[in-house]
Amino acid sequence: MSIENEKKQWLDSVGLYYRNEDGKLTSYFVYNTIAALHQIGIVPSDLGPSVLMIGLGGVGIMCNALQSAENVDLTVIEGSKKVIDEYIATGKNKANIIHTLFEDYSPNKLFDTIYGVNVLEHVDNPVAVMQKVKTWCCKGGRGIFIVPNADSLHRRIGVEMGLLTHREQLHESEKLGGHKRTYRVETLSLDLEKAGWYVQEVRGYTLKVLSQKQMKDFPREFHDASLRVSLGLVPECCSNLLAICRDI
Repeated sequence: MSIENEKKQWLDSVGLYYRNEDGKLTSYFVYNTIAALHQIGIVPSDLGPSVLMIGLGGVGIMCNALQSAENVDLTVIEGSKKVIDEYIATGKNKANIIHTLFEDYSPNKLFDTIYGVNVLEHVDNPVAVMQKVKTWCCKGGRGIFIVPNADSLHRRIGVEMGLLTHREQLHESEKLGGHKRTYRVETLSLDLEKAGWYVQEVRGYTLKVLSQKQMKDFPREFHDASLRVSLGLVPECCSNLLAICRDI
């Protein structure tokens, strides 16, 4: 089997994780990105008109949110054919979805905004990936990159309880989701700067005080309230980091 086919099979297996109950909660946290951006003055209609999303992700919640915005021409690249087929079967797709690996993608246009939502923790070489992604962005365009935060409250608590030996340690659910690393504010900024992006700011959003498995049955009202509270906190406390970058 070729390396390319092995990678696509791995992506199919990772996609299965994000369709279980734990994964659906992850997708819901990702969807909250839209609300977080709105709170800091960026709404979907400001992103375009040409927007690229790297990875369809989970159950397509983020794709639904972006393609519902007016004046947004959305392209999605996704390496898992299974994930694409299942999303298209929902009948909700209006985006241009392209089945390809990051390494093989060569766009026929440049994009105003590129979303790398929960991508950097999955790839072998995040700096090389973001260097390539930057070549797809128009001059003055924007990159929005989201990763899990190693310093979040639930990881700090996990270390204190002896469940993790250190904050960067990957737990089993992250491994099932295909994670290879987690980030801190400093390491996220450093990787993006190495790739040639100008990092305008790094924000945090959403809170976890327990593991995702323990929180999956919490009411959505709790998670929505958690988002609102998290936006007023220092990013180091939050479960997700959101970097807003420019190609200058």
